[in-house]
Amino acid sequence: MIAALVFALAAQDSLRDSFVVVGCNRMGEKPWLKQKDENPSSANLPQLHQTLKDVAGLTQTPWAFFFAGDMVMNMAHDDGETLKGQLDGWSKEI
Repeated sequence: MIAALVFALAAQDSLRDSFVVVGCNRMGEKPWLKQKDENPSSANLPQLHQTLKDVAGLTQTPWAFFFAGDMVMNMAHDDGETLKGQLDGWSKEI
């Protein structure tokens, strides 16, 4: 289904490969626990910011951005509170 969407959207543009795919961008549990107050998202923020800067600087603006990796690292058994905090942290970064 995603492939069909990719090809349908690409057909609207003569440049058919103007998309970006990135992988996992989260920190491991131990490094994140040391800085979760400053970084609730668990994202590797320096890498995330550089990736977004690099994509923004492309000469051809991509028509799609696929995030194919783990966004968060929710290893807590707390009815989703840690997960909610990580996702809220992500929303502030992007």
